[in-house]
Amino acid sequence: THYLEIEAKERGQVELEGWLDEEWQAEVRLALESGELYKESRKRRDDGPWGMSEAEVRLAMEVAVAEGMAEFEEIEFKRDDLIKVEGRDEAGRELEVTTRRGEEEALKVERD
Repeated sequence: THYLEIEAKERGQVELEGWLDEEWQAEVRLALESGELYKESRKRRDDGPWGMSEAEVRLAMEVAVAEGMAEFEEIEFKRDDLIKVEGRDEAGRELEVTTRRGEEEALKVERD
């Protein structure tokens, strides 16, 4: 229901951390192409779900692409409603874009 972190891993794998429902938080690693599950861990929490909705993930990615991101590596939600997207531009240079939940523009862009 809510995503805290999405990270691209080696060999076409992705790791997701977030909430399954109102009380279960999970971390899973799966194959990007097939969806095959490699690892799953769950823990019951009583502080309720928080993080990004699917729409908020998509909006943050659109902001990053508008700033030149061509390859995604990681997207992370911070408790202060900031979303950090890390990746690379077309030339392969590192790019980090920070936006705020629900906003359609970058607050900060760092290029290496």
